Amino acid sequence: MRLNEVYGGNYLKAEDLKDRGEVRCTIESVSIMEGDDGKKKAVLHFRGKDKTLPLNITNANMVAELYGDETDDWEGKSITLYTCKVDFQGKRVLAIRIKDALSSGNGSHQPAPRPSPPPPQEPLAVGSELTDDDIPF
Repeated sequence: MRLNEVYGGNYLKAEDLKDRGEVRCTIESVSIMEGDDGKKKAVLHFRGKDKTLPLNITNANMVAELYGDETDDWEGKSITLYTCKVDFQGKRVLAIRIKDALSSGNGSHQPAPRPSPPPPQEPLAVGSELTDDDIPF
């Protein structure tokens, strides 16, 4: 048995998710706590789960991007949790990140691939004019 399972704690950690891939959760409620640094943080409580997730600014902004910045509106909404490596205090550490519950993939949150460039066009002959039909829109 892992020590995290014995001593647990109330907060979800990246180690809790690292072997599970992506985890879809439904937000039951949002509370506000004061962190060790004296700053307020939103905390997500999940339906059917014991552990909560205090939101850093990155994750709070992601939920706000998905569902708006009014935390009361987040209740009942689904999100996907996944882990990835991030830079923190000069080290690469495993962190929990959030994305839309409808997204698919491995959680790497890679940008969409760029479309292929258009095929090269024949250069205009000397003396020819550019017409509206030559403009691609």
